[in-house]
Amino acid sequence: ITSFAVMRQVRPIHQMTQATRRYAEGDFDIRMYDYGRDDEIGELAEAMLLLKTREEALLFFEDIFTVKELQALILRP
Repeated sequence: ITSFAVMRQVRPIHQMTQATRRYAEGDFDIRMYDYGRDDEIGELAEAMLLLKTREEALLFFEDIFTVKELQALILRP
């Protein structure tokens, strides 16, 4: 039972580490399957999913607007 509990914690951390490295290298087509867990691993997975969603939104808008146009929209009073 102890090895099962350890693997339940270690495997998702290993998968998140690999996904984070891929993300840092520019591969935004990653999947995080551990969100929804009621522990720190679930919180990390949710944070990664949010980061990925925000990055995808930025990339989408960069295709439509120039950086200066985006800055003007964001910083508009």
